[in-house]
Amino acid sequence: ICLHWPGDSLRLQSLGRDCWEPAQDVTDVSLLGSDADIEWSRNDEALQVHMPDEQPCKHAYALRVELGSQK
Repeated sequence: ICLHWPGDSLRLQSLGRDCWEPAQDVTDVSLLGSDADIEWSRNDEALQVHMPDEQPCKHAYALRVELGSQK
């Protein structure tokens, strides 16, 4: 949950591949309240989320991060 609009992108270090034991795959990222397709990428250090141009509301913003199987 972001309490302010992060701008063009958001970097979540706590969701990097090397941050979890056991590691899990991120399978999808969405922005609640938005129909926009969210572009994202993940490396060992962080999950990088590219935010849409339009904000879905004026206050707090929640990302849904779907996880897959363990590696």
